[in-house]
Amino acid sequence: MGPEIDFFNFDRCSGSLTNHQNHTLDTTLGDYGGCVFSPNNKFLYISTPSYLYQYKIDETGKLIDKINVGVYDGFKSNLGNSFRSTFFGNMQNGPDGRIYMNADFAHIKDLHIIHNPNEKGAECNFKQHDLNLPTVVTTMPYFPHYRLGPIDGS
Repeated sequence: MGPEIDFFNFDRCSGSLTNHQNHTLDTTLGDYGGCVFSPNNKFLYISTPSYLYQYKIDETGKLIDKINVGVYDGFKSNLGNSFRSTFFGNMQNGPDGRIYMNADFAHIKDLHIIHNPNEKGAECNFKQHDLNLPTVVTTMPYFPHYRLGPIDGS
């Protein structure tokens, strides 16, 4: 059995969790990875070391239509004196509307990018090792979603 994700609907005013869903990911290569919502909140991206999945979120908050949008291609990041695998790991929404991903806990210089995360399937335009950085990074920073804004009537 592979790693699992638990997904809930969350009311940010009351703090309540509802509509629990559990999904098992089909991978045998470790259980670390990442997850992030698309900027329009219609898709959830889940990464394992070798796969990137996209789930559609229906109007009731249920995860449906799991699509494999990426398979690790074996690329190794050139660190000058060594090479490191750029497996899939943490993801972060960028201020430009794209999603950036690194290889979790590995020293690398290349990030993967989901260029159109609000689009379904291959239209999300996932590109592996698409951004070469001038320095080595180990993890992706975590930032809150600053643009949530108030909830009407809260």
